[in-house]
Amino acid sequence: MYEASDRREPDAPGGKIDERTSENGTAVTTAALANVRCVLVAIGGGGVRIGRELARQRIRFFETVAINCDASVQGLEEFDHRICLAPGSLLDGGTAGSAQVAGTLARAARTTLERVYQNASFTVIVSSLGGGTGSGVFPFALELACTRSDFVSAFVVKPFACERERRAIAERVQAHLEFIGPYVDKHERGEAELRVLDNEAAQERNPRLPMSRLASHWAAEIREYIEQTYLIPLESTLRAMTARAVSSEPPLSAPPIVAPAVDPLWQPPVVPIEATPPMAPEAPLPAIAPAGGADVTFEVEGAAARPTPPN
Repeated sequence: MYEASDRREPDAPGGKIDERTSENGTAVTTAALANVRCVLVAIGGGGVRIGRELARQRIRFFETVAINCDASVQGLEEFDHRICLAPGSLLDGGTAGSAQVAGTLARAARTTLERVYQNASFTVIVSSLGGGTGSGVFPFALELACTRSDFVSAFVVKPFACERERRAIAERVQAHLEFIGPYVDKHERGEAELRVLDNEAAQERNPRLPMSRLASHWAAEIREYIEQTYLIPLESTLRAMTARAVSSEPPLSAPPIVAPAVDPLWQPPVVPIEATPPMAPEAPLPAIAPAGGADVTFEVEGAAARPTPPN
């Protein structure tokens, strides 16, 4: 009924945080990131063109998915996952511009589409409105995303005013979104948001913007939204978790001092002691007689001695 091709496992995280921490901190960061799944889904011809610009930038943490009813979607190697909803009989012509046909095909591929959003923490959907695939698939895809993802941000591209019929279809689809229960509930809780990318308004703001650069223009706006809304808070949270893990590590202790092994057979070396010859007795000091032959006596007073002159 449909064809899907993957470049990597859908449950794998889309990016990796800069690991400039300790080994324990890095382990905690990687474990925390393993529980965070971010998905960028592009639907319809215009949505896929914008999504392709984003997929080429390899936005960290995000998996990219392209959904269309045109068989050419299978050749878009920039996306991690590519889903063609059209059966074999419609691969050449897609839905022929029928939103009803596209919606029927999307519901037939419910299992595959549910797997796209399963356990997603953050989901960003980019879809064009006014054509067959975007107008038919987007409402059902939004409903599934709101029942399978924690937070959902949707961007829809509205055709130019000169495309009256397509613009009218886009407005009807946009009005129908208010009746999608899971989206309304999530929107009221502040967990879902819808933004309209109006081609007519973009042309009025920047008259020199060429049509060939319109997809890049919207891609830059969506990229800035993803950075500010999801990536910066996510990285800040992961780094805070890493810092707490590092600060809780036990302090490093000095290794115990181990005495060297002693050989039980070891004996101290014997140092020979040479005999010293006996010392000769000291000769007695000669008596010193005072000059003049007078007798001299000494008086001891305290610790000092002084001679007493004769009378």
